[in-house]
Amino acid sequence: MVYEPPDRVAFSWDINLSWQIETDPARASEVHVTFTAQDAKHTVVELEHRHLDRHGNGWEAMRDAVGSPGGWDLQPYADASPKPPDCRGRPLEGNVAAASIPELPGVSRGSE
Repeated sequence: MVYEPPDRVAFSWDINLSWQIETDPARASEVHVTFTAQDAKHTVVELEHRHLDRHGNGWEAMRDAVGSPGGWDLQPYADASPKPPDCRGRPLEGNVAAASIPELPGVSRGSE
């Protein structure tokens, strides 16, 4: 869908509610990932999974699955990325990975 290095990438999520390939593009959701440089050594990665309702009846289960711990877990990527040393030569701590589940009209996400 979109490939704009180094800032963002977007692709269709062609997986149906049974976790099988979805061949109807009208029933596919979209994944948007942005990369925002904070400084020369830090980048914030944001992932947004849009239009989950396109999956039809029961789409809430998909939302809950990708919104659960481990659903869109970016921490392994943060853990695998090289850590620049601080001024004492030690690896820096606290790389941040973020994932956001979009707000949908009429849908309550409960307490956060």
